[in-house]
Amino acid sequence: MGGSPIGFHKVGLILRAIGFDNSTRIYLASGEFFGGDRFMKPFRGTRGMLGSTVEYMVCLPSDILLPTYDGPSNFSNNVMGYRLYHEFRTIIQPDRKDLAPIFVKREKGQTTDFEESVRGCFCQMNPKNTADKCPLENVVENLNSRLESEEGMRSSNMTDV
Repeated sequence: MGGSPIGFHKVGLILRAIGFDNSTRIYLASGEFFGGDRFMKPFRGTRGMLGSTVEYMVCLPSDILLPTYDGPSNFSNNVMGYRLYHEFRTIIQPDRKDLAPIFVKREKGQTTDFEESVRGCFCQMNPKNTADKCPLENVVENLNSRLESEEGMRSSNMTDV
């Protein structure tokens, strides 16, 4: 349980649970998805490289990265490594094994405390490591303020040179 990639529907539920709304634009870098054949047809004859390149180049500068699979493919590991090294924006890394029983309960109709349980997979109220502590305010507002401060730091670094 929790060993397979997180599907696009579950990604939407996770994003909503941590505070994003329906106006949030997402790019889902994944194998097969709803409507995928129509949009990916131009990339099919390129031996996979062009499609992978597009995904990589879109994911690198994105405001937030939520990897849905950490199996044998190194795609998300490469993107996360690059983003961390270059101090790019936020990475939200869900624990799929913690999320699995929450989604099983939801599929059985037990939706009480779903969003709170999902948020608990990303942060803790009383953690041993303070980096794992849940933000006190809205998650989206917290992420936006972090993005603004990172952009300000990058701008000041460029003018200092």
